[in-house]
Amino acid sequence: MNEKWPFKKESLHYLEKAEKKLRSATLLLNEEFYEDAVSRAYYAVFHAIVALLRFKEVDLSRHKHTFILNQFRIQYIDTQILASDLFSKILNIRGIREHADYSINTVIEEIEAERIVNDAQIVVDTIKEYLEQMQD
Repeated sequence: MNEKWPFKKESLHYLEKAEKKLRSATLLLNEEFYEDAVSRAYYAVFHAIVALLRFKEVDLSRHKHTFILNQFRIQYIDTQILASDLFSKILNIRGIREHADYSINTVIEEIEAERIVNDAQIVVDTIKEYLEQMQD
C-alpha cells in the first residue's frame, strides 16, 4: 500500500467536513442566521486548509488556527502554488468570523454574510480542485 494513502484518506475526511460546514453555512444564511453562517463558512475554509496540509503531511499536532494558517501561507501562497488573493479571502473570512463570534457590537448584514459564504465556497472549491489534481 502506498505510504501516502493514510494522509490522502485523512485529507478526504477533512474535505468532506469542509463541505458539510459549507452546506450548513448556506442553510444558516437562507434562514437569516448571518453570524452563524459566517462562523460555519470560516470552519469550512479551516477544514479545507487542514485537508490540504495533511495531504502534504504537514505536522498539525499544534492545532492552533494561527499556526495552521501560517503553514498554509508558507506551503501554498509563498510558493505561489495557490494565488495570494485566496489567502486574502481567508484572512477576511477569519476576521469577520471573529467579530461575529466574539463581539456583542458587531452586526453582520445579509450582503456581508452572502459574500463571506461565497468566498468560502471559492476557497473550498479551489482547494478541492487542487487536491483532485494531485491525486491523479
